[in-house]
Amino acid sequence: MKGTKMVKEENAVENEKVIEPVNENPEEKDSEKVETGAAPNDIPLGAILDTYTEKIRDAVLTIMYQNGIPASLMDYMLCMVLSETRELKVKEYAIQISGKE
Repeated sequence: MKGTKMVKEENAVENEKVIEPVNENPEEKDSEKVETGAAPNDIPLGAILDTYTEKIRDAVLTIMYQNGIPASLMDYMLCMVLSETRELKVKEYAIQISGKE
């Protein structure tokens, strides 16, 4: 995670760790921000993918740190999620090829 570090939220309960990613280079991401009011066709696909990839990364890291899950177990859990996602993709392709919805 280049240019990102984790910090504890100021208003967190004493024994509860709330971790949020902090971008150390804000000017680096300013050009990649996606305007929520823009039409989907106006937003480059790369910007959409970057935005949601970052949201997924942040969610995974937050879950890991809040629950004390080691990276080795998170890797296993994410592999299961990826496997299910790939199954959904195969079903999606099958529907597109067969022309049935």
